[in-house]
Amino acid sequence: MNKYFLIILISVSSMLKADNLYFTIQDSKNIIKEIKKSISSSKLNIKISSYHLTNKSITKSLKNVSKKGVKVTIIFDQKNSNKKYSLMRYLAKYKNFKIYIMDSKWSLHQNYIIIDNKLLIFGSANLSKSAFLKNLEFIFISKNKSYIRKFNKNFLWLISHSKLYD
Repeated sequence: MNKYFLIILISVSSMLKADNLYFTIQDSKNIIKEIKKSISSSKLNIKISSYHLTNKSITKSLKNVSKKGVKVTIIFDQKNSNKKYSLMRYLAKYKNFKIYIMDSKWSLHQNYIIIDNKLLIFGSANLSKSAFLKNLEFIFISKNKSYIRKFNKNFLWLISHSKLYD
């Protein structure tokens, strides 16, 4: 990895007051474990913006927490929404899930999870199997309230440019 790129990421991490900075491949098991733990600890709501979702262990955690009454809202990219490997249709049938499809004039590459408006998980990785096993990606996990507010505002904007999946 380019040492300048690493220096920039570390600088951005400290600027964002990130609690944890992970890189896929070398940290994949820890990232998935941390994401699942964060999802499982949710008490109120989870908001997700992702190009697509194909990681079965993360999907299972979302399904389990929704059974406890946690509201899960996910926005997917329109181009991937009907692919056979997408888990969107699987999740849409469960109570406490709202699934939105982003307007097709844009590609959704904003990948993040907001948990109970207290924790933000974001980075370059989609919530896909290949993002953690094959791709070189990064993930920040932060409790920075200012960034959580900005991501929440962005999430509302994305919903306003999306359609509810039936």
